[in-house]
Parts: sequence; C-alpha cells; structure tokens
Amino acid sequence: MGMLKNLRFVFLYCFSLILLVHAQYDQTGFISLDCGRPSNFSYSESTTGIDYISDAAFISTGVSKSVAPAYKATYPLQAAYVRSFPQGVKNCYKVNITKNTKYLIRAVFLYGNYDGLNKLPKFDLAIGASYWDSVAFTGAASLSTFNEVVHIPTLDYINVCLLNKGTGTPFISSLELRPLKSTTYVTPTGSLALFFRYDVGSTVEQTYRYPDDALDRFWEPFNFNEGTQLATPLTVDAQNNDYQVPSIVMSSASTPLDDTMDFYWDAPDPSTQYYIFIHFAELQLLEADQSRSFNITLNGDYLYGPDVPAYLSTSTVFSSTALTGGNYSFSLVQTEDSTLPPILNAIEVYRLIDLSQPETDTDDVSAITNVKSTYGVDKDWQGDPCTPEGYKWEGLNCTFNGSPRIISLDLSSSGLTGEITAHISDLAVLQSLDLSNNSLKGSIPEFLSRMPNLKVLNLEGNKLNGSVPADLIERSKSGSLSLSVGENADLCVENSCKKEETEKKKKKNIIVPIVAAIGGFFILVVLVVAIFMWLKRGRKQQVVTAVAHQPNNQVDSFESKKRQFTYSDVLKITNNFQTIIGRGGFGNVYHGFVDDTQVAVKMLSPTSGTNMALIYEFMAYGSLDLHLLGENSNANVLTWEGRLQIATDAAQGLEYLHNGCKPPIVHRDVKTTNILLAENFQAKLADFGLSRIFPTDGGTHMSTAVAGTPGYLDPEYHTTGWLNEKSDVYSFGVVLLEIITGRPAISRTQEKIRVSQWVSSMLARGDIKTILDARLLGDYDINSAWKAVELAMNCVSNTSNKRPNMSEVVRGLKDCLEAELARTNFNRVTESTDSVICSMNVNTEFSPLGPSVGYILQISSNYDIPAMAQVEVEDLVDNMFIIIVKDECMADRIVDRVPWAVMNQNFSVKRWPYDLSLEEVKLHSVSFLEVENLAYARGFLRARTLVNTMKPLITGCWLQRAGDIESWIEFRYERLQDLCYKCGRIGHVNNECSFPQNLGGAAGYGDWTKTKKPRDIRDENLPPMVASYGKCRHARATRERRKGDPMQSTDHERVQERGTRSGRS
Repeated sequence: MGMLKNLRFVFLYCFSLILLVHAQYDQTGFISLDCGRPSNFSYSESTTGIDYISDAAFISTGVSKSVAPAYKATYPLQAAYVRSFPQGVKNCYKVNITKNTKYLIRAVFLYGNYDGLNKLPKFDLAIGASYWDSVAFTGAASLSTFNEVVHIPTLDYINVCLLNKGTGTPFISSLELRPLKSTTYVTPTGSLALFFRYDVGSTVEQTYRYPDDALDRFWEPFNFNEGTQLATPLTVDAQNNDYQVPSIVMSSASTPLDDTMDFYWDAPDPSTQYYIFIHFAELQLLEADQSRSFNITLNGDYLYGPDVPAYLSTSTVFSSTALTGGNYSFSLVQTEDSTLPPILNAIEVYRLIDLSQPETDTDDVSAITNVKSTYGVDKDWQGDPCTPEGYKWEGLNCTFNGSPRIISLDLSSSGLTGEITAHISDLAVLQSLDLSNNSLKGSIPEFLSRMPNLKVLNLEGNKLNGSVPADLIERSKSGSLSLSVGENADLCVENSCKKEETEKKKKKNIIVPIVAAIGGFFILVVLVVAIFMWLKRGRKQQVVTAVAHQPNNQVDSFESKKRQFTYSDVLKITNNFQTIIGRGGFGNVYHGFVDDTQVAVKMLSPTSGTNMALIYEFMAYGSLDLHLLGENSNANVLTWEGRLQIATDAAQGLEYLHNGCKPPIVHRDVKTTNILLAENFQAKLADFGLSRIFPTDGGTHMSTAVAGTPGYLDPEYHTTGWLNEKSDVYSFGVVLLEIITGRPAISRTQEKIRVSQWVSSMLARGDIKTILDARLLGDYDINSAWKAVELAMNCVSNTSNKRPNMSEVVRGLKDCLEAELARTNFNRVTESTDSVICSMNVNTEFSPLGPSVGYILQISSNYDIPAMAQVEVEDLVDNMFIIIVKDECMADRIVDRVPWAVMNQNFSVKRWPYDLSLEEVKLHSVSFLEVENLAYARGFLRARTLVNTMKPLITGCWLQRAGDIESWIEFRYERLQDLCYKCGRIGHVNNECSFPQNLGGAAGYGDWTKTKKPRDIRDENLPPMVASYGKCRHARATRERRKGDPMQSTDHERVQERGTRSGRS
C-alpha cells in the first residue's frame, strides 16, 4: 500500500540522458519563454528540442539575473537566468493566444541563489483578474518548483502576473503555454491546477516531458512502498486516447501484493474540490486462464468498474464531477472472477480553482492603455488595470459591479507633457480626473465638458492656455463638478479674456473724445474721476477672518467672530502681497500685520469664484510637514512626546468640528500641511477650504463631489462619493502614521507606496522599531508606540464602520501621551531599572480589542551579571507568556516553572503547573537592548496575541540586590474600567519566607500573615518560587534599603504611578 502525503511536490529538473529522436513532435501552438534573456535571444534546448525565445517582448518590467554557476552546470539552459521583480507589487506578462482554446500554462522557478541571499521567497501568481496559486519552496534544499494550470482564456491574450506580498522578491525562470484538446480535462466550471502527476511503477528516477510527451507534461516517478513493478519494452499505444499519455510512462506500472491497491491523500483545505484522472494499460500478455479486472472505490464507496485494461493500449478513468470531503482514500479492488491483482500505470490529480473573475471592461482597458502609451507613464501599470482586487494600477479606482470599470484616474505629479489626450474621453464612466502638477500645454479640451459622470477635475499647476470651457464653469457653479485650474499662468477663467478686449475698447473710446474736443476737458475729468471711483468700489470686497475656535461642549451653534476688510486693507496688511509663506490648492498664503499682530492672509484663487481671502492667526513654526519631512527636519527632530502632543491637539480640533459644532462639520482635507504649529508647538487645524456641513437628520452620509488630497483621501468616499466624519478619521490616520514613521503619505519613489501599506508590511513581520522614525533613536515608551500604531491602523481601515470616531481617537492618543509622560517623568527622578515594560496591543488585523488576554511576567535586575542569563518563552492557547530571568541565583530556580499563581479570566485561583521547556535562549550579556529585542521577536510578535487590560495582567517584577537577595514584586490587574493596584514583598529571613498581607489579594491566595503560612494552604501548595527561596545560596537578606531603591516610600509611589499609567494599552 502507498500513502500520498506532503503534496507540495518539488519540480525535479531531471539530469536527463535522453537522446533526441529523429521524429520530433510538432510544436505548433507552443509558447516557450526563457525569462531574463536579452531581447531577440532564441535557441533550441538540447535535451528536449523545445524552441525557447526571450521574454523581453512580453513584459516591460523586472531585471535579469543569473543563477549561481553551480546550478548552471546541472540544470537545463532555460534555468540559467531569471527575471526578478524588486519593484512594484504586480508585474505581468501579456501573451497573445487563441481565445477559447484550452491551454496548459506552466510557470517554472529555479532560485539558484540568483540574488546571493540564500533566502527562498514566497509570492503569489494571478491569471487575468483571478488569483492562481502561491509559489512556495518546500524546504531549504528545494531550490526549484513549478505551478501548472489547465485553463481556457476567453480573450485573445492572457495576463500572467507575479504578486509581491511582502515575503520575498518574486522571480521566474520560464513561462510555458501548451495547447490541449478540448475533450481532455473537462470540467463543468472552473480551471484545474495541478496537484500531482505521477508515473507509477517507473523503473528509473527520471522525470519525463517533451518530446516523450507530445503535450509537454511533467511526469514524476512514483513507487508504492509495497507492491510489484511491471515493465515492458514494447510501445503502449495512446493514439486512440485523447490524453496521449506517453508510451514510456505507460510501459511501467505497479500491482499490489494482495488483491487491493490503496492510495490516499489528505487535502490541505477541506473545502477544496478535486478531479482525478487514472490511466491504465495491461503490460502482460495474459494466458487464456488469466484475467485482470477490478473496481475503483472512493472512501469505501463504489466509483467505477469493473475495469479491464487492454493489452498495450491506454484507457483513462476520470471523475466527471468534482470530488469533495477533505480526505480521499482510493482503492483498486480485484473482482471475484479476476485471477490477477489491479494495475496502475499513471495518475493525475488536479485542484478545481476559479479563474473566471471578470477583467476590466475592454473599452476601459483600451482607453487607459492608450493614455499610458501617449504619456509614457512610468508606473507599475501591468496586467489588468483594476484586478485582482488589491492590485489595481496605481492612481486608479474602479467599481466592481459586473466587469470592473475605471472611475478615477490620478496622474498628478507624473511628469506629463503635451496636450490633454482625447483617449481620456473613452473612459466613459470616469468620475474623477487629476492631471495637476505636470507640464501639459494647449487649451482645455471641450470633450471634458461632455463627460457626464465627471465630478472632480483638477488641472492645476500646468501650462495650459486659452479659456476654460463655459460648460465646465457652469457645472462648477452648480456644484456638480469640483473644478481646479489654478496656477496656469496663460489660462483665462470665465470671460476674463473677453473682459480684457472690452477694457481695450473702452480705453480707445475714452481717448477719442479727449483728442476731438478740448472744450470737453472738464467733462472728461469728471468722467475719469467717476470711472476711478467705480473701479475702487468694485475692488472693495469683503474678506472674512477665520478665528480659532476653542472646543466647548456648551456651544450650540457654529458662529465666527468676524472682521471685515476691504481689498485696500488687504494690500496694506500684506504690503502689496510682498511675502509668500505658503501655496495651496485654493491660493497663495501671504505674511502680514494687522496692527502689531502677525497674520497669514490666504487669497483664494480666481477659480473659486468668490474673489475672497481669509485672514487668520500667524503660526510661527509653520506646518507640521516641514518638521517631519522638511529640509531642516533632521536638524530639529520632534520628540515622541512632542509628536503625540501635536497629534492630540490636531485630533481635538477635528473632534470639535465633528461633535462641538452644530451642525457638525467634515473637514475633507486633513493632512500635515493643514496642521499648523504655534510658538509653543501647539497644533491647530487649518484650511477649511473643502469643509462641508454634515446633516444631522439621522443620515449616515451625504453624497458630494469627491475632493481631497491624494494619499489622504478615504478610499470608500473616493469610490462611492459618500461623505461622513469617518472620512476625516481616515485622513487623520494617515497623518498619524506620518507622525509615527516620519514618512510621507505616499512615498516619493517610483513605486508610490502608501505609508499605510508600508506600515502594514512591517507589522506583518512584527517590526515595530523599524516602523517608528529612526531619528527618535529609540527614545520612546514602547507601549505608547504600539498603541499609537494600532490606533493609526484602525483609522485607515478601508471600510468606515471599522474606524473609531474622533472621540475614541482623542482618548487613545491621550493614553499614549500619558504613557510617554510617565516614562520621561520617571526617568527624571530615578535611575532606570533595566526592566522592559512589555504589555502592548499586537494584532496584525487591527480588529477592535477582543476578549483574549495575555499574561506577562518579567524578572530582571538593576545590576549586570557577567554570567549568562536565561530566557524562556512559551505560548499557550491564546495567551502569551514572557519570562525574562536576569539574576543568576534565581535563574535555575525560576526557568523550570512559572513561580506565581495567577488568576484566570474568571478571577479564580489558578496554580501554574506548566513547564517552560519549549525553547531556551542564552544571552552572553544582559544589556537592555538584547533583552528588549528578544522579548519582541520571541514573544509578542511571534504570538500575534492581543494583550489588553480588560483582564488580569502582571506587569512587572524587579529583583533588587542590596548585599543579599531582596525581591520586590509588583502586581496589577484591571477589570473593565476598575483599576486595582496591589504591591507585595517577599524576603528571606533565616531561610524562611515572609509575606506581606496584601500579596494574597493580588495572587489569589487568600490572606497572608507576615510570618505565618496561610491557614488554608499546606506547604506543598506554596508557590514554587516561594518554596525554593530557602535553597538559594544567599542565606539571609538584608532589610537595609539603599538610596534610590524603587521600593522606598516616595520612589515606590512613583513606580506605582508609572505602572498604572504606562501599562495601559
């Protein structure tokens, strides 16, 4: 009997000694790409005779790499190079094929240490809009693998994509497509991904393919542990069999020693469906009194039979419907009238997969491809524009009702030149178009006004000229279109071009009477004066100053304290607009003075249609982005405390807009450039240019033209146009990530990676230290950092109902700030104790706090011991346990067993009998950094356990040396919102244990007395650590407390306060 397990079989590139035969099969329809070869490179592979060509014409990304020389000598020529994809998250081959033809599609991967890292990557594959499979190597010794699928493309081309999921750089050695007969591998729906394909009973350890197999399938050798091998030198006929299994495969077989042949496999995923194809041929010329007949059963149920294989002729038995169930046990059972046992020559098993996800509408694909070609877009625009979901082209947003359609195109700051291409008009359902900050020339085309679904059009910062089409202006005035055309020096807005011509005619009309009639001089003077007064009155426009509002829960309405200024006043205030201190999407900002007070004057651009300005408080330290990413940001680095204070201030301002204003206001443009810093670094939220009053009639959202800044824009709002206060929460989450990481919302590299994507990838690796701005030099409270990261990632959830509201955000930030303040305050009054406060929230999916609980126990000392320290880590169920032992005397007593009884989730007594023998790690020093790194790597980030303060939690335990051992224990637990703080002391007095009375309350052991054991607990029930204290080589512990002892009355209170504040998660 044979067992089939570990079904991720490694591709064996055979060390083939096969000689080419003279009669080669026809390679019509074969597509064989050697990946990484230079363009126009082609050759015929020596062992197979397959004609390979370079992949360069089928893909425009990736880099060519050569495998290590050792692998070139042992693997075929098509494995000597790879194409690697270090840039972009989706890289695709586009191959022209015959649509509605069944193909075997195979991707081959030989790592060959091409990158010199000796680290096997993991990545995914997609075909068209659908996920195909994962590429994973089965072990360190397995350097090659392949993935196969039988699929019928419905288009005249196919996209085969490699998807980077953050676990290594994708690469590929070869891509091969082979046409198949439509009568083979038939399924009602879906496609077939190869699970395994075996040449059963093979007499040689060799993998067969083309030219032996006309369809170029890989046949790997397999033999049952118990059975007999049969073989014949004669040719087995497969011409009448559509599957055309090669004769060399069918000429060997296995038979069982008894009357039944069994084989089985366990499906990795019970929901997976399978199709099986079993190939038989009789290899023995039977005598008259001999017969071979058998039935096929699945899990004991009859499947097919009886089957009588024909001599030297191939027959195939296959499942006409998908097999389900999770466990698959096949048996070939000899019939009663058969004299010979069953026979098996070859077997194929495939997984049913769905590759039918619709690809982007073909008209949209054609249009966006033409746009890409026209402008030479240098982005990772590969494969299908909108799919697979999560891998759409950068700068696009799509709808997914039926065939995906492109509804948003953002090509801002992409270096575009030339005119606005008419191909954009072919994007029939486009709602948002952003071509700002490029070098586009010419006039604004009329076709833009004929795009009925267009709601946002941003053409700012180009070199456009002429007039803005009247229809666009009318739609902008009506509110159906958000139009931005500023910073185009030669562009005329509305009828301004005609106004200039009119003014010229007026001047001519004024000059004529001056020349014609000297006698009318007085009348002319009066007329000029009148015109002057009229012009002056026309320029006398109201300008409303924006006054900072202080949050006040008593405010029932949103009112502004207003002062009105004339245009002449504004000129005086700004000294004729002398000093520009900022530029924004709605106009320039100028420095000025009102009386002796510094102000900032924001002149709204002419396209706003208001000809107004805002005058508001001058912020001495400018916007937040200058301190995070500006030229001088490295010289004056914001501290962690300062960052949290700024974030809290800004969050409170946003909370006031949402909750303190009646009706509520949605800002719509929260970003670091709109957070301004006063002289004391107090942050204030600015620029309400996009703000909308939010209805309070019970609705959850309002529909509006999408507006905002790329990188900060809520994806849900951007897709649906539905605006609510959670859209601001998303934008603030991006700001918070910028504050935490010191990175921009969208990276300034070619990949344009969003900061939330980057943080998510770092969290998947458990890398909190890399996430935080390196310029902080590790000077922050780790609990505070984790909480801030978690809070930010909750804010940037793709769906609004999973985001917190701003009140929750403010509370979370205040907790983070309290933890950091507790750390800095404690460091100012006492020396650090070398202990690592490790309680934190870790959840890679960033779901709301759940009911799970983690217990953390720390043991450390405030003095270094040259001997090796021992550290043990164990994960149990959904709880997490960290034990750090740094005291040589206690190490051998503590590492074997958790020395404290802790409460379980129901607050009942729970003795801890578990041995901590999972793994032992020894450190050659006891530096803070090593212990800290170990705690993160081996405990928190490995367990991915959500640790919160809704259940009991031991936060710390310090061992203090003062001549002899004297130990201090600190317990803390929280139940919902009730905080209970307990502190106890255990000491050695004449080898006896003494316990403070309040220790029992924390440890769950009842009332202790100072010198007596508890009346209800026997000696053997004492906590193990307590029982072992007398065995320590230190016979006596001094009661003398050194200066600076954290347990002295005043300092002890500080320790308590620190524990209470910094332990909150």
